[in-house]
Amino acid sequence: MAGRTYRCEHCLRGDRASGLCGHCGYDGIPRNDRTFLPEGTELANRYLIGRSEGSGGYSICYRAWDRRKSEIVAIKELFPGERVVERAASGEVVVVASQRRAFLTAIAGLRREADCLAKLRNEAGIVQVGEFFETNGTAYLTMEFLRGRSYLEYLQSKFTSTHKFQPVPESVDVALGVLGSLAAIHKLNLRHLDIKPSNLRVFGGGRIKLIDFGSAREAFRRDGDAGGSSYTPEYAAPEQFDPNAAVSAATDFYALGALIYYSLTLRAPTPAKDRLEGQQVLPLQALNPSVPEALDKVVRRAMALEPAERFQSTKEFWAALEPFRSSDRKPPTKEPKSRPAAAGSPSRARRMLSGVIDAGVLLFLPGLLRNPLLPTAVLFALAALVEFLLLQQSGSTIGMMLAGTRAVRADGAVLSGGTALLRMLMSPVAFVRALSDGSSNGRMVHDIHTDTEVVRRHGQATSGS
Repeated sequence: MAGRTYRCEHCLRGDRASGLCGHCGYDGIPRNDRTFLPEGTELANRYLIGRSEGSGGYSICYRAWDRRKSEIVAIKELFPGERVVERAASGEVVVVASQRRAFLTAIAGLRREADCLAKLRNEAGIVQVGEFFETNGTAYLTMEFLRGRSYLEYLQSKFTSTHKFQPVPESVDVALGVLGSLAAIHKLNLRHLDIKPSNLRVFGGGRIKLIDFGSAREAFRRDGDAGGSSYTPEYAAPEQFDPNAAVSAATDFYALGALIYYSLTLRAPTPAKDRLEGQQVLPLQALNPSVPEALDKVVRRAMALEPAERFQSTKEFWAALEPFRSSDRKPPTKEPKSRPAAAGSPSRARRMLSGVIDAGVLLFLPGLLRNPLLPTAVLFALAALVEFLLLQQSGSTIGMMLAGTRAVRADGAVLSGGTALLRMLMSPVAFVRALSDGSSNGRMVHDIHTDTEVVRRHGQATSGS
């Protein structure tokens, strides 16, 4: 038909009505890697997948056409590599049995990342997110499509053209921009956990955006078998190589110190694992004589091997960097005393309903199943055991399933057996005191004391759609 247009599935910009895209030359033969979704795949009855924009150890990023908004977006697909998952011919992601728990933890972490980032839409230095959804056996997160180049490419290009290192004030300005974004992120009790030059996008006028959070990597560090290999060694703090160690704001500060080091020398610092074995980090002045010794001390403190020896807040780190900046910048916002609940948390009424149902299961079901061979106490114990196993395995009791909710750790992970048991033991007290002790952001007594949160079950939580 004359005048017909057909959007190219590869670049999503050209017209392929004639069979060959006039913009990129795509001829309809898939060019995405065989383990990726092929061009032209449709997701959630809304997004048309185009060419891949890159992949890391735990995700694939595609450009996609949003039919509803008529614009190109980026879509991050949770795909932790062939050691953990494989792609079926239908496009479904099939998880290796031994990695199932870690994979579910990664989905929960990506959902919480989406919820938190949805609250940061006014932060110019952080990539803007759209919708979180699950399909194909995995999870997806849509984001704004960014066309700038990475900070890594920017620094290398600048050095190639001038044969000079980036001036100290410019490097510090970029670090302060990242630090301002970290202040907003840390306020939501979220960590980036993968700060490095390739995860910063540079735009005209020196604008910087922070992309590609490490929530999936963190899930497999704790619950999988990938360990610290999931991180870029030169930018990862020592605790990221230990599945039993806790990460904190100081973990991000280590990576930011390493980023400053690279921006001033075009050389990544000695990896933490090698430093623990005795290797030293070269002083900045040995590679770039223009760096003040005082700044070298700041960077070394940020990269201290012990978390307690690093900066403990964005404000403290900011104050140490500020003397070296080139332009006026506002200090990061004050860090909160308590963490807000994730966006899209279930209502108090929904949570109370699940409590009523569970109470009915425990109190009345044993009576209905009364059997002369099984005392009521035994039936009660069996009902409680079923509730515990459901909570520990799926994150939901019977009441939570019917109310459409599930519990996760505050860091997005699935519940351990001990945490599930503590929640169950505290639930009766929490239920009675819910109206007086429940916080305004929806966290109840047993949430606070077990460091957990309640979210909507799969398929019901979205972010920003």
